[in-house]
Amino acid sequence: MSELTLLSWNVQKSLHTPATMHHFESLLHRYGVDIAALQEVCRRDDAPPLPSSTLFEHSRMAENFKLSHRRCGVATYSKLPILKAAPYLSGVKELGFATRKSALLTLHRLPNGDTLALLNVHAVNFVPTRHFALEMARLTEWIERHAHLPIIAAGDFNTWNRRRERVLLKLMSRYGLRSVQPPSRHIKSLLGRPLDHIFYRGLTLLETDVPDLPVSDHNPIVATFSFD
Repeated sequence: MSELTLLSWNVQKSLHTPATMHHFESLLHRYGVDIAALQEVCRRDDAPPLPSSTLFEHSRMAENFKLSHRRCGVATYSKLPILKAAPYLSGVKELGFATRKSALLTLHRLPNGDTLALLNVHAVNFVPTRHFALEMARLTEWIERHAHLPIIAAGDFNTWNRRRERVLLKLMSRYGLRSVQPPSRHIKSLLGRPLDHIFYRGLTLLETDVPDLPVSDHNPIVATFSFD
């Protein structure tokens, strides 16, 4: 049996600060993380994606905005080769902020030669539910296109009310994805609804954890899967 450990985390634009990087590197070693799907990553144009100490050889980023010499968005870091990467930018802008949100689909070569699809999502917020539903439907089209592959969808889905949560769960269920449900109160929530999720299909969930950290208003979710 082969295993894969994924970390999903909204780092609140703080990844390259010493405190967050310290905790991030500790998580990677503690859990043996193979792939990290991060949201709200901001870095300078001239900065390396990550220090070499993280042991990630492969990375891709999908930007949602650029400010001065910094670009921000979702980023996926992997020890496994990335065969393909497709960025996504929401079709609608968030009300009051006039920004879009990004997502990133990456295809990874597993050690057994199979391909894993990973959808790293920071869902659009501050828009009517019908716009949220449209954006989620557009994103899950990628899941439909890769129905023959094991797949993970992870990130900050901004499901802060029952209607948004219902939209997301219905779409994931339609495409056969199950929800990782860590037994933890540390998942970021708003109005009693969790914002961060991991969904999976074609893999077996072995264990999951949500370490409580002080460097972001979201805590990371770690999930270990088996394949073969």
